[in-house]
Formats: sequence, structure tokens, C-alpha cells
Amino acid sequence: MKKYIIIIPILLLLLTACTNEIPFDVKDTESKMVINALINTDRLENRIFISLTGKYDIEMINDVSVSLYVNGVLKEMPESIADSDSNSKVKAFLVKSTFKPGDKVKIEASTKDGKYHAWGEETVPDRPSIIKIDTASVRMKNKYESYSDFLRFKVTFKDIPDMDSYYRIIVENKKEYVFVIKLMNGEKEETINSYDYSFISREDVVLTDGKPTSADDEENGITTTSSNMYGIFDDSRFLNSEYTMTVSQENTYPTYFSSSDNAKRKSINVTVYLQCISKAEYYYLQALNRSIDNADDDILSEPVHLPTNINGGIGILGFSTESGKTFQLFNWTAE
Repeated sequence: MKKYIIIIPILLLLLTACTNEIPFDVKDTESKMVINALINTDRLENRIFISLTGKYDIEMINDVSVSLYVNGVLKEMPESIADSDSNSKVKAFLVKSTFKPGDKVKIEASTKDGKYHAWGEETVPDRPSIIKIDTASVRMKNKYESYSDFLRFKVTFKDIPDMDSYYRIIVENKKEYVFVIKLMNGEKEETINSYDYSFISREDVVLTDGKPTSADDEENGITTTSSNMYGIFDDSRFLNSEYTMTVSQENTYPTYFSSSDNAKRKSINVTVYLQCISKAEYYYLQALNRSIDNADDDILSEPVHLPTNINGGIGILGFSTESGKTFQLFNWTAE
């Protein structure tokens, strides 16, 4: 996926908000190193985010270095990069290494004075195999309780055999708007890209943990299905076999492209990604889904405990591989 995963507080993907802070419960006054790295092996660049826990908020960590090992060999010492948010307390480190399925990757971070030292290790999962993606236009109720056009995707894929596998489905809607600004000495071309990662998963058995619903069920308040904002699932319902997953996304291009302006080019592309994610990332995103459900429920809900696979600190190290297909919904160029 060509974006950064967004960890709540929510976006961020997204989708891709976004904050890079990891929510946590402080049980004592001793600070711990926080490492957050959800690495997509299909990106040319990834980021590792490091900070310290604090009593009320995260704290900045100073003089920290990061080492990245692949199969026991030092591959890279990622460099710290400037954050676009000047008030951010999170240090970001740029990862340029490439990875392949089966690689065992270790990320280790420590401060110069030796006070803080933490590390995590994960194996890169196998790449998922998409057999086909069928599309159809349907009329469904939207979030405003009125009917509108949706694009329904039926994604058929084959489970990775002979192992417990964990997946994530992502629907990326990219709108590109190229326009011309007139200047005193000529013209200047500008490009604006906007992304939407929302999708409807309520019709699918796997994404709803065996409890599919309809828009009418939600409106009547009779559904008990948990939300699955992050589109995660395991292979327990289709182990070692094929499965066809159903997701939908509202088609908004008629309103987006209805007015005339100084546009030069306009386009909408939708890409459906199927990711195979590491077990640690799956359980972490599952906890984030539950935290969203609790926030929408009431103040009496049990607190959600976020899993960690970082030794000597807290946080998450996860890896994903992906396959995808892009559909062009709209493409217009000024004559």
C-alpha cells in the first residue's frame, strides 16, 4: 500500500492517516521506549517512529540510534528525518532496505548513554495471491440514510497453504486534480491528490466474524456486529482454500467532477489491496478496532489493552506484503 498506516488517534490510513503515537496505559512512573514500525515490503521507503512514555503524554527521546538486521546481518542504520509537525515528540527514522517473504527482520534502538534499549523481531509474511476481482454498481444506503451509488468489489483469492495466515483488505480511492494557476509571467501547473480509504464490509461473513448485516439492520439497531475499520481477518473460515470477499465503496465522482473550473486533468482510480500481515500486526489492529467500538459504545466499556512485541519497551513491529488491482473510474483531460 502506498501510504502510511495510521494509528489512533485516528486518521489514519488513514489510510494513512495522522499521528504516529501509540496509545498506552502508564502503570508506573518509569519511562519506556516506544517503537512503532508497520513496514510494507512493497514500499520503497518505510519509517520507524520512536519516543518515550510519559505520565500524561509521550516524551521526546534524544541521542537514539537505530539498527536494522535481516537474517542476523546488519543491513542498515536508518537515519533520523525531520517531522513535518514541528511540535511532534516522535522521532522518525527512514528505512530504505528491501525485504522478501521469509526474511527475519530485527529492529534495535538504543540511546547513547545506554539508559534505553529496546528491540523487536518479526518474519516477513508470504505474498497473497489474488485470483480475480469482479466489480458491479449497486444502490445502497449511505451514512446519511439516503440511497446512493456504490461500487461493489468481489475479491477472490487463495489462502496461503499449510500455515495460519493473517490478512488485511484495503480500498484506496485516489482523486487527482491537475489545474493551472495564471501568473504575471506565465502559468504554473499544480497537482492535488486526495485519498479515501473508507469501505463497507458489513455484507461479508469473514470481515464480520460470521455476522453479516444490512444497512436496514444497522438503522434498526438490531445488529451486534463489531466494526472492522482496518479490514483485518484470518484464514480460519477458509483454511487452505479459495474465498471470495465482498466490500463496497461509495461512488462520489459525479459530485466531484460536476463543476467547471480551471482544471487541466481530473481522474479517479480505485485500488483494491490484499495484504498478508504478520500476526503481531493483526492483533494490534484488532485491538484498535475494539477501541473504536468502545469509544462508540459508552464510558462503562472495559479498557482495551494493546499488544506489544517490543522487548525492553512497548510498541509494535509488523510487516505486510501485498497484491492489488487498480480500476480507473474517471479520466478527463481539457482539450
